Amino acid sequence: MKVILPFPVLCVFLEGIRASATPVSTSVVVWGSNDLDYGGDASDVDLTDVADISCGRFACVARKNDGTAVAWGAFNATGVDLTDIADSSCGRSVCVARKNDGTAVAWGNNDYGGDASDVDLTDVADISCGGYACVARKNDGTAVAWGSDDSGGDASDVDLTDVADISCGDQHCVARRNDGTAVGWSYGGDKYAVHLTDVADISCGRSACVARKNDGTAVAWGANDYGGDASDVDLTDVADISCGGYACVARKNDGTAVAWGSDGNGGDASDVDLTDVADISCGGWACVARKNDDTAVAWGNNDYGGDASDVDLTDVVDISCGDQACVARKRNAFAVAWGNNDYGGDASDVWLINVADISCGLIVCVARYTFPQTITDTSNAFSDSSLFVVSTLATILFLFQ
Repeated sequence: MKVILPFPVLCVFLEGIRASATPVSTSVVVWGSNDLDYGGDASDVDLTDVADISCGRFACVARKNDGTAVAWGAFNATGVDLTDIADSSCGRSVCVARKNDGTAVAWGNNDYGGDASDVDLTDVADISCGGYACVARKNDGTAVAWGSDDSGGDASDVDLTDVADISCGDQHCVARRNDGTAVGWSYGGDKYAVHLTDVADISCGRSACVARKNDGTAVAWGANDYGGDASDVDLTDVADISCGGYACVARKNDGTAVAWGSDGNGGDASDVDLTDVADISCGGWACVARKNDDTAVAWGNNDYGGDASDVDLTDVVDISCGDQACVARKRNAFAVAWGNNDYGGDASDVWLINVADISCGLIVCVARYTFPQTITDTSNAFSDSSLFVVSTLATILFLFQ
């Protein structure tokens, strides 16, 4: 007998499925360019039971719940022991995985951090990788750097003791100490050899850095066109900072935000309303601000994430921007992508349902989701094509029962 359910009844049926379903695992979906050399093809790795993801410019690493990890992209991890992994960090041409015993392993381009044989990677607390070098901070407060000497790999001229945290850009690194001082090194010698005091935190982009001080002021340095010159903006009462490829944005304690750097690539936010801002994410060519009402606004290079007019940026929980695309995860666990269609901006070929977290690299984005995929909140999702497919399938089952 054929039974045709009205749509409201079907919704109740789907909600019953949602309520009874128990996620038994997690998996990962990858979209963007299929170029194997840039992390686009993950068909040769097992992306099930994934705990978290780290994507750099040319490669990604997925850590599983059993502590193992799998890598794919421009450089694989053949011969590297990826067991008992705690976390990982990927830069432009290298990835580093930190183990639960405090040791760390590196792989990738040997000249840019893939070969860490000359440094002691034991008792490691955390790692930061930039474009061509990496820095590991140890539990005793010391830090070691390796990779390209001119791009952050040689820290022999700076005092890396009592280090609290580290931020690396494309060709430079900055270490903040527990006493609030900070030191930078590489890329043109003195260009990034800063010595700062009273620093609370630091954000480095491609070729510029910004340090926020404990009094709420902030200072920027580096290449002027990339965010190094902040003389035209008011950097007082600053709460936090995000730097991308060509611009930086400072969010203030009153919820307003200011941007600077390359005007067409995120440095000019005059066309968007940057009030009531909760957090900011900057990618290679564009930035996105999420507001306290869970809406979001994007600006910068229209082709690479600056124009989000084709997606619904309401009910947004968090945002991840890669080099040329951005993805917003919504409260109902759906996600929307925009930017360069070939490099992660078009997610029409994948189902972004029940998304837990997202990471975007140079030309791909990766979403981790629960499995089986379940809809956690359908209140704003019935226009989504994925839900339509689910609804249609359920209807067919009733028609032919």
